[in-house]
Amino acid sequence: MNSEEFNTFYRRYYKVSVKIANGIVQSRFTAEDVTQEVFSYFYEIKETGCFQRRKASRIGGMENNQ
Repeated sequence: MNSEEFNTFYRRYYKVSVKIANGIVQSRFTAEDVTQEVFSYFYEIKETGCFQRRKASRIGGMENNQ
């Protein structure tokens, strides 16, 4: 995943990720922090290829919840 693909991924899933996190933590501010941490982690591992193998199984479930 290159930087452009990551940016597309971020724009596509950020809002739904915040929505899911907010449902869990019941705080918009905390949900945004949690989401930033998750996306920061994804950004760090994007170069390893680990993200590529797991992307379909994890993201597929999120996409269905939009």
